Amino acid sequence: MSKLDKILAAGVVGAGGAGFPTHRKLAAKADVIIANGAECEPLLRVDQQVMERYAPRLVAGMRHAMEITGAKRGVICLKEKYSAAIAALNKALKDVEEDLALQLVANYYPAGDEQALVYEVTGKVVPVGGIPIQAGAVVLNVSTLVHVADAVEHETPVTDKYVTVTGEVQRPLTVRVPIGTPIRKLITYAGGPEEPGRYAAILGGPAMGAVTTDWDPPVTKTLGGIIILPRDHSLIRKKTAPLERQIKLSRSVCCQCNQCTMLCPRNILGLGTAPHKAMRALAYGTGAGLPPEQIISCCECGICTYHACNM
Repeated sequence: MSKLDKILAAGVVGAGGAGFPTHRKLAAKADVIIANGAECEPLLRVDQQVMERYAPRLVAGMRHAMEITGAKRGVICLKEKYSAAIAALNKALKDVEEDLALQLVANYYPAGDEQALVYEVTGKVVPVGGIPIQAGAVVLNVSTLVHVADAVEHETPVTDKYVTVTGEVQRPLTVRVPIGTPIRKLITYAGGPEEPGRYAAILGGPAMGAVTTDWDPPVTKTLGGIIILPRDHSLIRKKTAPLERQIKLSRSVCCQCNQCTMLCPRNILGLGTAPHKAMRALAYGTGAGLPPEQIISCCECGICTYHACNM
């Protein structure tokens, strides 16, 4: 059985949240493999803890990915503040050839956006509507690469997931649980509320995660975080606001200052993403005339919604 077949049989997918089948990503010919350990969202801890605890397995997964794709270079990207993970990885890389190295990135959001990492590592910009392989790169989450090593070397299927549980809980923690475990068990274990009641959960990170008031959804291969907040928390209210209300707000308060566009990470990369023009189109029903590049490059990071807007 080939390495790609083993990865397919083990059910390895993007553990960072996208869930794209890893055997499909690795079927390409690449110049560089980028391990994404920048942990895009605040409050989540999975990636940095996986790098700290399983550094040798991550390095092994990088080697397999480089061999499969023919990549001549491997780069493990993580934030410069992850001191414990950096120490563990430096130890694991001590006797490794120079084609595999660390690259430390600043503590900015969204540092874990794969297109931002491609630019950090290669200096190339993924084109509008494109994917990293168009810049010669394959980007894989660090947990995914650990799964690659386990699949190739031991034919171990992906049956567990690391999840950070935080927010209105007594013991914020990262826990390893079987896929399919109800999130209720994780919330209870962390000392959170037994029932939703006055609380809601964000599945994922605070910016890109989805809100639920149901404690019974299962842990999936892509779930990285559970954040418990009161239902009247400003973030919960903003995330659950009806579309009709959001449209009314855009009509009444958006002054077209374009601060949202100036802070948009995809616009900064030169992709032409323009949230302020999208808001104008939404308010006045002129979306048919909106150039696709002003929307299609959106990475849904939420900077325009949660941070940039003065109004």
